[in-house]
Amino acid sequence: MELSNTADDVIKYLRSRFLQDVRSVSAYLSVAKGREKNIGKSDGKISAISGNQIHDALTFMDRFVQDFLCLQISREFPDVSVLLEEESTVRRLFLPNGGLGTILIDPIDGTKQFSEGGSDYSILVTYIFEGKIRFCAGIYPESGDLLTSCSEHPNVDAIRKKLNKLSAIDKVACHYRITKDDNVKWQSALERAGKNLVWNGNGFYTNLTAAQMVIHGEAEAFVCVYTAAHDALAPVDLIRSAGGVARRYSLGENWSSNQKIDYSFFDVQESSFDHSSPRVRLIGARDDATANALEEILESA
Repeated sequence: MELSNTADDVIKYLRSRFLQDVRSVSAYLSVAKGREKNIGKSDGKISAISGNQIHDALTFMDRFVQDFLCLQISREFPDVSVLLEEESTVRRLFLPNGGLGTILIDPIDGTKQFSEGGSDYSILVTYIFEGKIRFCAGIYPESGDLLTSCSEHPNVDAIRKKLNKLSAIDKVACHYRITKDDNVKWQSALERAGKNLVWNGNGFYTNLTAAQMVIHGEAEAFVCVYTAAHDALAPVDLIRSAGGVARRYSLGENWSSNQKIDYSFFDVQESSFDHSSPRVRLIGARDDATANALEEILESA
């Protein structure tokens, strides 16, 4: 088979055959949910779950899904780099040069919910080429519901799902790290400002649902204070594609508009999958006014 060598070829593949593979493995997940033991991933080893049960949730299905999808991609496009969430043998089988960009895979976002037999878990995929998000997708294995965003070929379903009227004023979805370590000060600042916060394990499990809350008018924004790229990029870009705004900030202590950086991801694209997924700081909001107000609150912490 002749290998394709353009980013558009990769996008066409992701939108068709690859999504078929994602749906196939999703059907397997929907059967396996609640039957897979949570083995934990503290220190990258199979071990007991640590105190942070959201972060340390891991099942053998996480590795199976990511390895299966990774092998499909590498067979079609060996020049695409793949950033995987979980440690595995497949992760180290090859070292693609990344000439066709990078694909990030979160095999099960919401693993704790999956292992407990719930339905709020998803598969997240993001394709970055020349620093820009060219395609992303999130699928709920339980229902089969699929959200996609494509820079070259707007998705009809995404166009139809423009932001619904806001029904939950002052409600903000946050990645769970806002409740950890030094990030708590930003949690406190938002709550002092009257924001009702929900986060992974408290209001939703998969970050795809956080994006859905913003799109459906159930939250003003999705805030990621220090989040792995594989967790954050697809949900935030899906908000943007539905008519919202997406902003990226440099990592650090400040949240002012001066800390905003270009909404591009050359650093993520150039990362080696021998290392953990790069961290990003993002806001996916319904509009610029909402994002501006959140910046002011976070900066006041």
